[in-house]
Amino acid sequence: MRHRQSNIPGFLATMSHDIRTPLNGIIGMVNMGNQYADDPQMQQKIREKVMESLKYLVSLVNDVLDMNKLQSGDLKDSVEYYGQCHKIQSGG
Repeated sequence: MRHRQSNIPGFLATMSHDIRTPLNGIIGMVNMGNQYADDPQMQQKIREKVMESLKYLVSLVNDVLDMNKLQSGDLKDSVEYYGQCHKIQSGG
């Protein structure tokens, strides 16, 4: 238990940095979008970058939630099938 607690500050520092980075990117892209309000092509590029950052952020949150489930014993291994011939091991 003590070992697990000693890792928490380092983990939180890393995660807070990893979460702030895409959030700051989203803020910057929204500000940039305001500067190019009359440019549909630039607006599209900005939306794509924002979506990319949001997807990354969601994956980070999902990873943290999965780690919490692993620590509590709530995450069980399962085999899921995708398509006709792809089998992957995942948490469920």
